Amino acid sequence: METRTRKQMLLASKEELVRSRRDFLKQLAVSVGCLAAITHPAVASQKSSKQSNQPKKIIVIGAGLAGLAAAYELDKLGHKVTVLEARTRPGGRVLTLREPLADGLYVEAGAQFIYSTHKYVHYYCKAFGLPLRELPTLQPTFYLRGKRFTLFDFHQNPSVVPFDLSPEERQASLLGLLKHYTRPLQARENWTNAPAKRLGPESVARDQQTLGEFLKQQGASKAALEFIGLFYDHYFNAPSLEKLSALYPVVQEALGNYVAPAWQIDGGCDRLPKAFARKLGDKIVYNAPVTKISQSQARTRTGKMDVEVTYIQGEARKKVSGDALICAIPLPVLRRIELSPAFSQAKRRALESLEYASAHRTFLQCRSRFWKEENLEGYFITDLSIGWLFESTLGQKSERSILQCTTTAPHAARLQSMPDAQRFRSIVDEAARFLPKIQREFEQGISLSWDSEPWSRGGYSTFVPGYITKLLSDLQKPEGCLHLAGEHTSVWHGSMEGALESGNRVAKESHESCG
Repeated sequence: METRTRKQMLLASKEELVRSRRDFLKQLAVSVGCLAAITHPAVASQKSSKQSNQPKKIIVIGAGLAGLAAAYELDKLGHKVTVLEARTRPGGRVLTLREPLADGLYVEAGAQFIYSTHKYVHYYCKAFGLPLRELPTLQPTFYLRGKRFTLFDFHQNPSVVPFDLSPEERQASLLGLLKHYTRPLQARENWTNAPAKRLGPESVARDQQTLGEFLKQQGASKAALEFIGLFYDHYFNAPSLEKLSALYPVVQEALGNYVAPAWQIDGGCDRLPKAFARKLGDKIVYNAPVTKISQSQARTRTGKMDVEVTYIQGEARKKVSGDALICAIPLPVLRRIELSPAFSQAKRRALESLEYASAHRTFLQCRSRFWKEENLEGYFITDLSIGWLFESTLGQKSERSILQCTTTAPHAARLQSMPDAQRFRSIVDEAARFLPKIQREFEQGISLSWDSEPWSRGGYSTFVPGYITKLLSDLQKPEGCLHLAGEHTSVWHGSMEGALESGNRVAKESHESCG
């Protein structure tokens, strides 16, 4: 048999990378039609046939994408909307950084990837005239247990992987290892939002189980568990396999998250929340952190409003009343707001049970894409404390480049505690173990820790056991005229899609109720 050239092998590796992300999605789509319900989104103002004849006064807490989408759709339906935002800007965890980067480069400190199934994001970007830039699919380079190798190296010699994988696991390939064990969970389900009522008994049982427990039951080796855990920790910013629902990988694949191709908003993802904010204008009140939410126990005939929100602006304590309230802020922030009356026991349990990924992002500006000198692409998966790195300036016009380092707990806290110069030096020194030229190429860095950001207090929500079958529906269920929105109330968690989808859900709910 004729030996394939390195170029042919690299192409084969790329094809495997794309295939491993697409195959499961396609299989589900064909077998259960799981994408049928999410292909053509109808925004809240389109779902309702006409504007309200009795406009309501609706308060929205949070000008992230969830709150902005809800306010925008309700405003189109004729309601009187007030948005209270604690920050000085719109966007929440959508944040594009431009200063002090050179050559007009920019990076995404928050949400950044858009996939083909993210229909709400595509819809609003088209509506606001925001062009998308497709990102190339990069072949990863691994640095594990002190050894650097690529998928090409693995195809040439599977023993290059420094893990004691079983022959069957090696046959599954690195990127297909998780799918190899989750095939029994490729459920006959329709993964639309809040699917708990439609789940079969096997899926319900699996949601109560951790992913780690399930993989062990399926016979995963210790080495496979270590590799899969490493990938989840760094790639998905997810907690331990012992804290994730066994359904998590199934749901994410079925929804098309992390399935190539991916896009970004050209010019910066913050252009989307800014577009919403321009439409809403002075309906958004900035520098207005909320301290208390009160709901009247019973509507009176005097016209008294149902909801009263207390917030601080400058030195003044202010109040605003409304017919309904949409709370579109992260749960760690919501937990600090006084509520009267308190949430129901079920909702309190959901709020307390849901965990947020710890995330610290550092961006390293380099003089060039120096890794290309070694025929490498800008995507590196490591078992070091720095996690994984990838080029975050793909498609931007400059000889310079910027590598993004996403670090999760517990290493995120260590980096956060360092002065900037020490943090950048620590990351560069670790990266130099597999990219020695970075020592001469590094120019400057910038960092952001979502854990220490007071109006986020964490990265994004994670699928703990019980999330799909119980916690999600408890979070989504309105209490009185109070509705929760945000990526944590959507199966599209950790994404702009989840925020926008949830914003439309609560806009429809509040339009149809509490009036």
